[in-house]
Amino acid sequence: MIYKLEPIFKERIWGNVEISTLYDLPINKYAPIGEAWILSCLPKNLSKIENTLLHESLRSVFEKNKNIVAKNFSGSKFPLLIKYINSRTPLSIQVHPSSKNEFWHILECKKNSYIYYGFKKDMTKEKVEKAIKDGTICNYLNKIYVQPGDCFYIPAGTIHAIGKDIFLAEIQQSCDITYRVFDYNRLDQNGEPRELHIKEAIECINYSKTEIDRTQIHCKPDLETHELVKTPYFKVKRICVRGTYRFNCDDSSFHFLTVLNGFGIVNSGEHILQARKTDAFFITAGHGNYSFSGKAELIFVTL
Repeated sequence: MIYKLEPIFKERIWGNVEISTLYDLPINKYAPIGEAWILSCLPKNLSKIENTLLHESLRSVFEKNKNIVAKNFSGSKFPLLIKYINSRTPLSIQVHPSSKNEFWHILECKKNSYIYYGFKKDMTKEKVEKAIKDGTICNYLNKIYVQPGDCFYIPAGTIHAIGKDIFLAEIQQSCDITYRVFDYNRLDQNGEPRELHIKEAIECINYSKTEIDRTQIHCKPDLETHELVKTPYFKVKRICVRGTYRFNCDDSSFHFLTVLNGFGIVNSGEHILQARKTDAFFITAGHGNYSFSGKAELIFVTL
């Protein structure tokens, strides 16, 4: 089966207008949309299937048949969470536990946009605790200026943050645990400091000097596939379609597609679905042959 998924929108204090604009949502400057979750089976955040009569969730389908992920899939939960993220101001300095490795693909940004990615040098727990307390933690982090096409793999335990004016795609293990380390003394809508999770963060931070895992992708104006990242948890490619691109989804993994720009048609003979920018599709493992026809750039994800 090919399922077209409905996005889940998240208001964030640091959100921007791009996601609201792309999805034709009202723009609320007091509660901007910062994230669109385009593949999620987390509790209370369930991707709904648009092209079924029952309008059921992907998680419901998964619980009935785990083989939609891969043949003989034995995991107790759906493995991935995929989002679009759009920042107007920086996200908090943060870290994730061991169950959350993630990947960023920068889609749009301003000239001086940057991210924080790990430590410049080896650190200790004591040094980091002091830097958090006195508000100097950013001085110890790699500040990397970014441009569209940049790719970053963020292993669990790596201290990091997305800077302002960035629009990116994020692929990660299915876990929504984030430990905030530092939030620039920012206040929430009620005038209160946002909650930090310093005790939890200190226990899972990797204190070693960080080797930056960065690649740059330039998509050429012909049919071309770029491997963005290959990890034990997921594989990500960027596909430039100019005409028809044919896929074969065997039983080793599901396929996931989202349209970065352009438009087209997803066609398996049985299913013909229109596709435009930001649309997301889940193709069940073992589905077989299907194609994408049109002029578009896609993110393609498998296990």
